[in-house]
Amino acid sequence: MTTLHALATALADDGWHRTDLVEQGGLVLGVRRRWLWPVADAVLVAYPHPPTDRPRELATFLTTLDPLRAAVVAARQHNQPIIIRTRPVAPTRTVGRPWHTPVIDDVGALAAMLDLGIEHLDWHADRRAMNPPAAPLPLPVARPGTADRGAQVPAPPPATPASRRGPGIFEGAY
Repeated sequence: MTTLHALATALADDGWHRTDLVEQGGLVLGVRRRWLWPVADAVLVAYPHPPTDRPRELATFLTTLDPLRAAVVAARQHNQPIIIRTRPVAPTRTVGRPWHTPVIDDVGALAAMLDLGIEHLDWHADRRAMNPPAAPLPLPVARPGTADRGAQVPAPPPATPASRRGPGIFEGAY
C-alpha cells in the first residue's frame, strides 16, 4: 500500500469535514503535517461527498495536488521519506446503485444474504483451489428409436425452415 492509497483510504473513511480529514491524515502519518490542511481543502472542493466507493480515484486525485507533490519532493531532497505509521482498513461501500440490487459491501454482507457463514462462503469460493475439480461426467447420447432404461426416446422433430418460423425474440425490441 502506498502512502497515497493509505491517505486516500483514511480520508474517505471517517467524517467529511476539514478537521476530520486532517486528523485522519495525521493518524496515517503519525503527525499532522502542515500540507494536510491545503490537501483537505482541495479534497473537499473536488468531492462534496465522501467517495467511500472510490478510494483509488481519490488516491489518483491526491497525486495531482501541488501541496502533496511539494511535500514528496522535499522529503526526497532531505532523504526523509514520508512514512505510513498506521494503515487504515476501511471497506468500500456502495454509494450509488443504478439498479434495484441488494447492497453487498463486504464478505459479511454477502454471507448474510446467502444465509451462509463466512467460512462456508470461503469454502464455496475455493480461493486457494483446494477443492478437487469434479470429474466430468459423460453426457448420455440419445439416439432416435433407442431405448434408454426401458423408455423409447422419440426422434427429434425436423428443422423448421426460417420462412415458416414466427418473428424472432428480439425483432422489434430495439
